[in-house]
Amino acid sequence: MDQIITDRMSLFLRPEISDFVIIVGDQRLNVHKSVLMSSSEYFSALFNSEMIETKNREITLKETLIKPFVIVLRLAYELP
Repeated sequence: MDQIITDRMSLFLRPEISDFVIIVGDQRLNVHKSVLMSSSEYFSALFNSEMIETKNREITLKETLIKPFVIVLRLAYELP
């Protein structure tokens, strides 16, 4: 279990190997689909869909604030 947490933390610190971009406000967040899919039913459904955002590997969350969303990402990546 500790190794999985360490792996997720190292992924978070390596945006250059990300495979999806989430835009919140003026911030572009490089994320890893596998991490979000394993942490969220919403993202699992999104990434398994035929939506244009999935094909383009980018989604804009218009009604989302950056600070709360970063908390969600920290939880997904199991960061302290």
